[in-house]
Amino acid sequence: MKFGHALAMELLRYYADNPDTINGNILYVAVCGEETNSEGMLEAVRFFNSFAEEKKLQYKALLLAECYMMEDQANNKDHYIHYGSPGKVMPMFFFAGESTHGGEPFLGIDPLLMSNEVYRRLELNTSFCQTLRGSTTPPPVCLKMQDLKTAYSASIPLYAAAYYTLITMTLNPEELTEKLRAIAYDSMKAAIDFVDEKAKEYGRISGDKTVRYEYAPCVMTYEELLGEVRKGYDGNLLQHLRAYALELQAEKTDVHDIAVMLVKHLYELYKDKKPMIVLSYIPPYYPDTYLPKTDPDVAELMEACDYYFARTGRRIS
Repeated sequence: MKFGHALAMELLRYYADNPDTINGNILYVAVCGEETNSEGMLEAVRFFNSFAEEKKLQYKALLLAECYMMEDQANNKDHYIHYGSPGKVMPMFFFAGESTHGGEPFLGIDPLLMSNEVYRRLELNTSFCQTLRGSTTPPPVCLKMQDLKTAYSASIPLYAAAYYTLITMTLNPEELTEKLRAIAYDSMKAAIDFVDEKAKEYGRISGDKTVRYEYAPCVMTYEELLGEVRKGYDGNLLQHLRAYALELQAEKTDVHDIAVMLVKHLYELYKDKKPMIVLSYIPPYYPDTYLPKTDPDVAELMEACDYYFARTGRRIS
């Protein structure tokens, strides 16, 4: 943020004017694109690696000068140093329904109905909050929910997608996936039960026998769907999907939309098409990370922080 840039530039000016006060080098890198998948920082990582190799450097510490402040710290006079960072994952749910004309609503299953059921179970679900070292992550929220119809028609949508942001302290990918799978399964079952009940209700008030197809909950991960499609695919499936992704990228398609379209395309290659929910993870991904105190460089950095607090008389928080 602006304050962090001003602080870093002032430190560069100070040490340039007083070179004897520092034993080492300072590298200042300003990055953009935080809200666009951290494109600046991801590119900077490549630079850090190549620059260190070229100049034979060993990085001792990375300091993030962004002025970060939690709401409860607004009137707090303490100074804070955050050692590490929580992580973030983006689970995406792809919903394949059964399209039907609006005049025969009980012959299909609306993917938006399934999406709404996932939303009711996952949005602000505090069972996904994690607490570590006195901090608790916020609950998940939906960042985008959409059907994939491209034009008007009198039929219900065939596909829908939604993705959520999940903040982690200690990510266990397998455990998280199974927890999300359970939510997807329960959501699809609830959607099917809802339509079945409404079909019976409509039959009672209309006096007609309502025609209704039988559906069963089906949830797959992207990896599982990939394995099923690969069984009947003639050719290199991964190469085909990479080529398709590159086509979308060349068309300047947003990276999140590319992820959605990849799952849709993979499902359309699936021979045993049926209503289902496909669970995947899409960019961006940030691993939760904390300083390993057994590392000599980390120990030296912690000593420097302790020295700062002692010199300034500030309380350590």
